[in-house]
Amino acid sequence: MYYGVLSLVIRRRRPAGFVPFRPTWPFELPNRAGLIRNVWVTNAGFVAFQIIVVLALGPVLWLLLVPVAYLIAAAMGGVLFWLQHNFEQTYYAEDGDWTWADVAVQGSSYLVLPPPLSWFTADIGLHHVHHAHPHIPNYRLNEARRGVPALAAVRPLALRDLKRSFTHIFWDERGQRMIPKTWIASQPVDPVEVQSEG
Repeated sequence: MYYGVLSLVIRRRRPAGFVPFRPTWPFELPNRAGLIRNVWVTNAGFVAFQIIVVLALGPVLWLLLVPVAYLIAAAMGGVLFWLQHNFEQTYYAEDGDWTWADVAVQGSSYLVLPPPLSWFTADIGLHHVHHAHPHIPNYRLNEARRGVPALAAVRPLALRDLKRSFTHIFWDERGQRMIPKTWIASQPVDPVEVQSEG
C-alpha cells in the first residue's frame, strides 16, 4: 500500500494531543501551569523586544530587515526539520511494533553539518540523539552519540540522501522505505488490492 499526496507528512505514531500543553497529553507533567505561564512570559518578552527594535530602527527599516530575516530563518528551519524526519530509510511501525527507541534511532536522521552551522543550530544535526533523550544539552549530543553504540552506529546522511529527501516522499509499506512518485507511477496496478482498499 502506498499513501498518496497526504503522505508528504509521513504517517507516524505520536501521542494523542502531541503538544504537552493540550489537555489530551497522556503523560504526567510536573508543573503544567508553570510551563504555560512560561510560554506566555516568553511571548510577552518577544513582543516587548520587537517594540524596542521598531523604536530603535524605525518601522520602515524594521519592515525591511526583520521579517526577511525571520522568513530566511524559518525556511532554513523548515528544510532542516524536513531532512531530519523524511529520508529514504526512515522508520514507521504499527502500534504493536512501535517503540520510542526505534523511532529515535531509526526515524530521526544524523546530519553532519559544518561547524558554524552546527553551532548556530545547536547541533540539531544529531537529531537521532536528541530524540533518544531530549534532556541531553546540545553541547553534549556528540559525546552522547559516541558513548552509546546504537547511536554511534547510525550512518550520517550523505549528499545524495539529502536530495532524495525531497523526491522520495511516499511511504512504501512493503519495502519499508520512502519512494519517489516516479517509482509509484511505473508500477502496475493490482485491481484486487485497489478493490480491497476501496
